Amino acid sequence: MVKPGSMTSELLPEWQQLAPQSDAVCSMVGKRVSVDDCLALRPVRGMTDDEVLEAGRYRFRFLVTPHVPHCWESGLMVEETQQTLLCSDLFHQGGNVEPGAHSDVVSRCREVLVDYQQGPLANSIAR
Repeated sequence: MVKPGSMTSELLPEWQQLAPQSDAVCSMVGKRVSVDDCLALRPVRGMTDDEVLEAGRYRFRFLVTPHVPHCWESGLMVEETQQTLLCSDLFHQGGNVEPGAHSDVVSRCREVLVDYQQGPLANSIAR
């Protein structure tokens, strides 16, 4: 799944060249506002809420989750066969840190989000 602004999106053209029969997927919003325009060599598949992607013996259900974890084009995928949640940035961490699978990942995520609010654009949405 392609997430604009991520390492995945930076490598997308290379992946598309190496696997010309493959299809990259992302949310419909991501497809329309950035991925097809400036990231992909060929159009990607924009997925809608609750749409299922079948890949051999696996079924991936796409769930539209605007702004969760952060961007308006965000979404999650659930692989239904093995019951695995696939999500980018759910527990966002800053810097080069050890894997957080066995520790408190929520505190690290909170720290990063609080740090973001210290920047020049913090709370800059006009009211």
